[in-house]
Amino acid sequence: MKSERPVVFLRTKILEATPENLVLKIPRGLPSWWMLVFSVACACAAPAVLLSMKAGDAPTGWVIGVAFVGGGITMLPWAWMQGIAFGWCRLAPVHGRLALRRSVQGDFSLQIAKEAEEQSAQRGLYYLDYLGINTLVLVVGQRLASVAYFLKTGASGIDWSFGEWDKGRAELGRGAHVLENTWPPRSVVPLVHAILQVLNPGPQPLIEGEAWPGCKTSLVFFFGMFALPLSHVAALCWLEGHANLLDGLGPSPGGLLVAAVLLLPHAWFFYRHMKRVWIDPLNLKAEEMVALSSDLPLQGE
Repeated sequence: MKSERPVVFLRTKILEATPENLVLKIPRGLPSWWMLVFSVACACAAPAVLLSMKAGDAPTGWVIGVAFVGGGITMLPWAWMQGIAFGWCRLAPVHGRLALRRSVQGDFSLQIAKEAEEQSAQRGLYYLDYLGINTLVLVVGQRLASVAYFLKTGASGIDWSFGEWDKGRAELGRGAHVLENTWPPRSVVPLVHAILQVLNPGPQPLIEGEAWPGCKTSLVFFFGMFALPLSHVAALCWLEGHANLLDGLGPSPGGLLVAAVLLLPHAWFFYRHMKRVWIDPLNLKAEEMVALSSDLPLQGE
């Protein structure tokens, strides 16, 4: 079967789908780290801009505005933490040409872009629902590939009919591997069918995470999301009234020194929280998927 049907948010295209071969084209998504780099760059520039404006006798309101922007911008990485962590764990989304093949001996091979080919009799396809991260993970041997996903941030609602993720999860749960062409565009179901048609592993379990990360974890998150940026703003506002302390350094060196001091607690809390709540648990889920991957005979054969 040849198809140019886009699948869900990654616009994944099924280029070839037979019981022995599957070829996908997965476009490159927005880098997970873009918001982190943007926020750090703005936070580093804010003190220097503030000192320059203060030296130029700019209106106080403008200077205070820079302080609020420089501190408030540090909220962005916390708001997108799950996306950053998802891109840095073993389940990170893949892009490029993905080729999945089944040999006559019943072994499987997976090659993504120009990476080395992974060959194994172990295989699986899993749906992961972990704290707003919903992804379809293909496993061959020790190689894992998130071939389609969406993220729920904060209290945002998701219409499960868009992308038909609920139906895709149901098809995966019953191990359906008959490729149908009747599903609407942007449905994830044809992708599930196409992969299961090659793997034919039988019904696959849903991998779920904790529904609630706990009170302590939530308090740490809100501290980093709100308290640290507010303290950052307060420090820049204080600097506005005591800019003379850095007269010997000049606006740029003095501003970078202030930015480094103010960003240290952000960096420590952010990395510690992201690693403990997102990266480490997601890596454990990856190990769970590898352990669940079966090398049993093909179903019905």
